[in-house]
Amino acid sequence: MKKIRMILLGLSLAVVFAGCTQSQAPASDPTTMPTAESEEKRLTTYTFEDEASGVRFTAEVPEAWKKTEIFSHSGDENQEASPTTGVQFLFSDDGNQLFSIMAAVDAPFGVDDSLFDSQPYHTEAGLEGLRYTSESNGQIIEYFIFGSGETLPQMFAVVILNADNYALYQADIEHAVKSLKIV
Repeated sequence: MKKIRMILLGLSLAVVFAGCTQSQAPASDPTTMPTAESEEKRLTTYTFEDEASGVRFTAEVPEAWKKTEIFSHSGDENQEASPTTGVQFLFSDDGNQLFSIMAAVDAPFGVDDSLFDSQPYHTEAGLEGLRYTSESNGQIIEYFIFGSGETLPQMFAVVILNADNYALYQADIEHAVKSLKIV
């Protein structure tokens, strides 16, 4: 079972970093990376819908965050299948500082409990799940997993940030996850 979880974790991270089939959603200024210095942040309710998988969710995020939508792909001779669908918010040009909200559509998502501290987590809309956190070498990784995976799609969020960026964006990310609603 742990081997399956590690494979799913690796696959999900590969999907996050590879970007699957992506479409760039318009942002207020696509060349500007998000900043946390502005005291007056304008929030917007972001809505994601993937007709192929039936996934639809909303989350309240800062309006200036650069969004990249990820759509599920069943795979073909040119591209590997992607089991997740959702949105990424990138915090650096190299793509490895990010916050993603996704849905596992083909197989449940899980993490190795021995690698993370965990605690119960609830959204304002009543989603119940677990928050997994790990910090190593100045890198913070968090997973918010809602549901057991017995019913797909299963919602989860991923945070991969260095400690400095985590400190800057933690409140906004926490707000986004708390506002997550499946519609």
